Amino acid sequence: MDIGIWGCGKLGQYMAEQCLTDMNTVYFIDNNKEQQGKVIGHIPVISAETLSKLYPKKVEAILIGVSSMTNTASIIAQLDAMGIGHIGIFQKRLDCSRKIDWHDLLWLDRLDRPILPYLEMNIIDTCNLDCKGCTHFSNLFQGNTEMNLDDFQRDLKQVAQNVKILSLRLLGGEPLLNTQLLEYIKLAHKILPETSIHIVSNGLLIPKQNVDFFNCLKENNIRIDISLYLPTLKMKEKIVDVLEKNHIEYSLSGKIDKFYRTINEKGNSDITVAHNSCLQKQCTFLRHGRIYTCPYEGMIYKYIEYFHLENFKLNLDNFGIDIYDESLRWCDLFKNLCKPIALCAYCSENGGEFFDWTVSAHPKKNEWLIK
Repeated sequence: MDIGIWGCGKLGQYMAEQCLTDMNTVYFIDNNKEQQGKVIGHIPVISAETLSKLYPKKVEAILIGVSSMTNTASIIAQLDAMGIGHIGIFQKRLDCSRKIDWHDLLWLDRLDRPILPYLEMNIIDTCNLDCKGCTHFSNLFQGNTEMNLDDFQRDLKQVAQNVKILSLRLLGGEPLLNTQLLEYIKLAHKILPETSIHIVSNGLLIPKQNVDFFNCLKENNIRIDISLYLPTLKMKEKIVDVLEKNHIEYSLSGKIDKFYRTINEKGNSDITVAHNSCLQKQCTFLRHGRIYTCPYEGMIYKYIEYFHLENFKLNLDNFGIDIYDESLRWCDLFKNLCKPIALCAYCSENGGEFFDWTVSAHPKKNEWLIK
């Protein structure tokens, strides 16, 4: 079978080297124009446009060779729009230092359920870092904001029964502030035993965790993703030391010294342009029985409520997709989540304006507004 591997980086090249004998890698595919036209290990790098002309006669299947599940979701959406359906993806995270277990390869057109590559859930809304311009509006929340455990279980079960979730990230706010975190972890793994489950944390509370926390992560095959904000960087070595001593799988982001504001208060953005440039595209978000295209769609109500923004002409009741709607066509869910939404009119057309990261314990509404 002649295949293409989407992604010509280290992981994509490793997959090509490790391919089974019945798979012949004839092309790398990459959206990066600087890579297109190169030849890597005798394998040319082509564009998506070129791929659409070669499939299925010259390229019979596509394997996705990128590590980010949000990027994977974007690639799947792009392939779907091109009418390419024979797509292979690894549900478990690939490590270039280990031999690939090809039993973990999933062919999306052979699954018994539609695919949902990536899903996020807040398990708490408050945070111990009041980031200025937080995309989840965490510094606008006060009091007990832990998600109800029964609601968490019911919503996650409803989605999992109808689509195959490849990657689930539990976040907030700061998940480690949730007093029932271990129960959420156990439930998530029970409902999604084959899904790659991650906790997203700023890491500041990692050194304070007890042995029960680390044992729970290991027993339920949970990975922790550390966001390297400036306060986290100051104690990075201590955090890493604790995780490694407890044999926890983890990843570290790059240094986060910039945030971005993206809300267009006028609501006059071209929704297609704004959607195409969105930095949160494919960050599918589940909250209170509804699934949203991005966290902004699921959380914007708090911004409007906190600052009393009656000028926002938005029907929040129509936001998101009701996962308990009996008429919901789950086979179309991912495709619909990849489309522009009404809220895109209130987002920047160029992805937003970056500013230096800082905290904001007393937030002002313009901290989220583009100039």
